[in-house]
Amino acid sequence: MYSYSSAFLRLRGRRTRHENIDVSQMNLFDVFSQFADGYFTLLYALPSVGNPNPVGTPVYLKLNDLKAAAVPFANLPFEQWLTYIGNRALPHFTTAPTVTVNTAKYSDAFQSQYDVQRVHPTYAPEVPTPISTKTDLMLSKSGVSNVDASNYLMASVGGFWHYTLPDINGLRVYDGGRVADQGVNTVGLLSFRELGILSKTRILPAMLGRGKPTIPYAQEVYLTTNEDLTNAYPILVIGGYLHICDIYEVVNAEMGIIRIDFQKIQLLHRYFESKDVIDLTSLGLSVDADNVDAVSLDELYSDAVIEKYLTLSQSFIVWVEGCPSVYCTKHLNSVPQQPGIIEAPTDAIYPLQTAFGHTPEYWRNRVTEEIWEPKLYALDVNSNVRPNYLFEEIRWMGYTILDNSKAVDKPIAYTVSHLLEIGNENITYL
Repeated sequence: MYSYSSAFLRLRGRRTRHENIDVSQMNLFDVFSQFADGYFTLLYALPSVGNPNPVGTPVYLKLNDLKAAAVPFANLPFEQWLTYIGNRALPHFTTAPTVTVNTAKYSDAFQSQYDVQRVHPTYAPEVPTPISTKTDLMLSKSGVSNVDASNYLMASVGGFWHYTLPDINGLRVYDGGRVADQGVNTVGLLSFRELGILSKTRILPAMLGRGKPTIPYAQEVYLTTNEDLTNAYPILVIGGYLHICDIYEVVNAEMGIIRIDFQKIQLLHRYFESKDVIDLTSLGLSVDADNVDAVSLDELYSDAVIEKYLTLSQSFIVWVEGCPSVYCTKHLNSVPQQPGIIEAPTDAIYPLQTAFGHTPEYWRNRVTEEIWEPKLYALDVNSNVRPNYLFEEIRWMGYTILDNSKAVDKPIAYTVSHLLEIGNENITYL
């Protein structure tokens, strides 16, 4: 006979992690329906024939083993159900399971000693061509194959994520060289080696669709990828902005259909933040000769422009193969006190995100003096400020045209930011 001690379970869903949860008073069938996996810790409550373990000895029962067990099920509170089955044996382990946390690791490409060079999109790197034609970047490092780099790495340039593919000379970062033309020469890497192998695909116009014919893209967009997502986790990059645990959901795993809640994207802020770094001319927005920074909201939020935005070279899908679920944890950073420095509360091994989702590259530089508690980690960044737009002070959605004019009294402010921990958990049963 067993008695209940504790449970370490993960709720159903693609963005959950295991937690210590008291299910003692939860009905058995609710436990089965609400949790995806995990285990229970039970105690031997009474001595039984053939059981050498003394009363109070812990044993460990996998949730999925319990579902398949040859015991009578009744929709009783879990603790009461254990009494109900009496001396019937449950499949169990006598050694405590071990939990391994796997996370995606961030690093600056230069600090990680990658060689970064501008290259032509089709010519070999050694072929002399004008620098203006070298619109891609090539990343390489001794001891790292181009296949491994493509299988495990995502790359950002100037804080915006770019589509990558393996090349005979390294990892090709599409349109990364164009960012360098804007005076930005920072490159970041995000490694998923602990989580799974990456596959990448561009977002194509044929993938886009609607839930209902009358719903505009500015509200929601459906992506039909025709990829089986049963055992893979999708990551979206939209206009260079990384989305892992927000704005979208998988609505059909077998057909790879993803619904994007486009209302959650701060498109106007992102347009102004990114337009001087990545090439947005393909959006085809009208240009006012008297105010080149003005943008028509009707145009920006139109289906035609959103389709072009979703099919930029910096818009693509990444599949983490063999990883059906991940969790995301935001580690909030201190509000900066000096230019170029952000102080983080945890070791700087995760990507940095600022107010509107931008992921500026940083150097993991040093730890603050250990006399301070808690310890803080200093990140060196090109910029730790954000603009205070005038339109933020009004009900701007009622306007037709806006520009990126700043507040006169305080045109910029230090940005809020966080380190984004991306991970999953594996439980090993011995």
